[in-house]
Amino acid sequence: MTIEWFSWLAEVGMQKHGRLMVSNHLDEDDIEHFNHDLLRSIGVDNAKDRLLILNQKNKHIQRRSSNKNHLSSRQLAAEAQSAIIRRVQTLQVDEVKLVNWIRKTWPLCNRQILIDRGYLSATAPKPGSVAVMANYDRTHIGNELLNSAKDILWAALYGTFESNVLIHRVERELLVITIPGRKAFVFNFFQAVTEVGALGTWRDPANRCHDEDESNMLLQVEYGESANEVVGDAIMVSIHVINLLEVNEVVLYARSSNIEQSTLLTELYFEKHQLAAAMLHKPGEK
Repeated sequence: MTIEWFSWLAEVGMQKHGRLMVSNHLDEDDIEHFNHDLLRSIGVDNAKDRLLILNQKNKHIQRRSSNKNHLSSRQLAAEAQSAIIRRVQTLQVDEVKLVNWIRKTWPLCNRQILIDRGYLSATAPKPGSVAVMANYDRTHIGNELLNSAKDILWAALYGTFESNVLIHRVERELLVITIPGRKAFVFNFFQAVTEVGALGTWRDPANRCHDEDESNMLLQVEYGESANEVVGDAIMVSIHVINLLEVNEVVLYARSSNIEQSTLLTELYFEKHQLAAAMLHKPGEK
């Protein structure tokens, strides 16, 4: 790949060597091969200059690696969202299905039960482990249950008629999940989410799950609740399942609260104020 050598070298004040890079037909792919011998061979005689150029090489490689990781994370998130949306569209989720899913799933929200019934391996890491659970820590039916929980969570948070989710939403709620930053990628299928970094301050009196000085991530999502509040119930049960089967915290903190006003322009907002708009609309106006 071509590179503008004068600008690249100017970051460390070495633009005077730009002509050497050009005359030797070097391009961006050659940067990773830079060393003292190569730079000396093309005419960079001063050792201090070579050190500065090699320092710029290291920065360049780090930036490129960071960009690749960022793109990879975004691609993985997009793929996770697409897979869930495809599954949700075949489910035709409504409030009755949410109730039935909760009734079937809630009794499984216990680690020992998941192990006894063959959803989770007996050798799975203990709750509170640094890493999340891997696929091999769950059985086939365990992975199916995890996917089901993520599908229901997505449908409850984001589902609309367009995605074949038939829930009548009557008010806005705010979901906040507090999760260690290193595990936040588990919820990479979230859309329209606010991520806030914060150090934990909680010390558990039972000495089981301190998060003091933990580098946490707060995930905040607005969603529409139904009149019978089954959406919120489905959200909490699905998060509980996701924690037991993947996040693997002793306690995964999540709470919902009512929102009186919101700057988000949602379908619910327009539905709520449709009548008022019609009353203000004068006949003959467009």
